Formats: sequence, structure tokens, C-alpha cells
Amino acid sequence: MSGGTANRFSALSPSVPIALAVRRFLWQRGRGKHDPRKGHKPTSKISKRIGSPSGFIVHSPVAWRNKTEIDVLAVRFPKNAEPERGVGAAEELVAADGVIDIVIGEVKSRGRQLQFNEALRSSPPALSSVLRWVGLFEEEEIQDLAQKLSDALAPDSGATKAPPTVSGPRGTRLRGILFSPERCARRGNQPWFLPGPAIFGYIWRCFRPPAPRPECATVYDFGLWGTELKPVVRYFKDAGREHPGSLADLLEYLGVEDP
Repeated sequence: MSGGTANRFSALSPSVPIALAVRRFLWQRGRGKHDPRKGHKPTSKISKRIGSPSGFIVHSPVAWRNKTEIDVLAVRFPKNAEPERGVGAAEELVAADGVIDIVIGEVKSRGRQLQFNEALRSSPPALSSVLRWVGLFEEEEIQDLAQKLSDALAPDSGATKAPPTVSGPRGTRLRGILFSPERCARRGNQPWFLPGPAIFGYIWRCFRPPAPRPECATVYDFGLWGTELKPVVRYFKDAGREHPGSLADLLEYLGVEDP
């Protein structure tokens, strides 16, 4: 299970966790249907078209099980920049200067509750495995950080105005971010999460600038994104599309049935 490691720990700049969240949602979603007009191939599983999601698996000593799985594990370093793109980090992700930002992201789809999985909330040892893999912390620091992060991820932590956050040593910051592409907005009594319009709006600004960028062409082989994300990129790049649309629009474009 060590394959694909490079995809697990990706720069939080600017759209990687957002793109992975959309991909994870689609992988969870279920069945696809054939539509030759859109270049779709017949398939019974959407995962065959866009690939399995890249996350992080905490191993278990019990055969056929794992302790937990993380959808998105990402990092943003203090001097991260890509000015030629003309689009900075997503405002909703609240990038901070001078900190190493480590994000544990989880995608909530099909009406699932807006809370982190139980293993992360109730098992500091599982979080210790994640922090150990990150490679930024001394062993004697990990246990305390894991407990603090586990407490912060609890659904009753009251973190409704911002993502659950724990400050770490040497200018590090650990955050838990929930993504819910199918929800349109946050209600005042809900935990903080990134809803569909923010996700789709940011990707749209990345892919569809209002004017050509002098140092960043937007016409290229979509296959550069990999076979798993190529159909998602094609949706946003569709010349006939005038606005980002919604998750329902993307699912229809991809020929994914809503189970």
C-alpha cells in the first residue's frame, strides 16, 4: 500500500485538495452510464474512469482491515507561490504566511454527517501514525499533538467559524478540513466545511481566466492531469460552458447516475 505516495502528500497550492475532494466524491458516488456523445466508455463503476482516490491509509495489525483512511493529506510551505497562474491560494482555505500548513481533509458525500471519521476523533494513536508519516515532528511531540488534534476534530468541539486547528512546533499548523461538494452553503449550526459553490468557483477561476495569462497558457493536453482527473478538467474547459455549474451538472456531464 505504499504506492502513490507522492499523491498523498500534495502542496496545498492552490487547488490540489479541492480537485482531490471532487475526485474522491465521484469515486464514492457509484455507477456510471455510457454516453458516446461525450466520449464515455461503457463502464459499471465510475472509479474505472477517474481512478481510485489518493489518500493515506493507517495500517492495522488485523488482516483485511485498516485503522482509518484519510481522503486528502496536504501541505503548504510558507514560501509557496505560483504568480504566473494569476490565481492565488483559495481564500476559503485561509492560507497563512510564515507557517507550514498541514491539512487532513475528508470528503462528505451522499448526505453523510459533517464530521470526521470516528477513528480520527477517537484514536490519537491513528493520528500519531499520520503525523509520524508527515515527518515534521519529533517522536516526543507526536503524542501531545495527536491528542490535541483528536480533540479538535470532535463534532462537539464548537469549531463552526473556522476549520479545527492545532498549532504545532517550529511554525507548523495542523487543520482538519471537510469538503462537501453536494452542499450549497453552510448553515449557522453546522461545522465548518467547504461547500460546492466555493469548490467549483475556485476551479473555474483557475481554468477559465477572463483574459489570457501572459505566462500561463490555458490551452494544453488535458491528459497532463492524468486519466483520473482528465474528464473533470474537460467539464470545466468545455467552451460551451458559461459558468461553473454545480455538482449535479458535473455528474450529469460524466454520466454518473445518482443512486
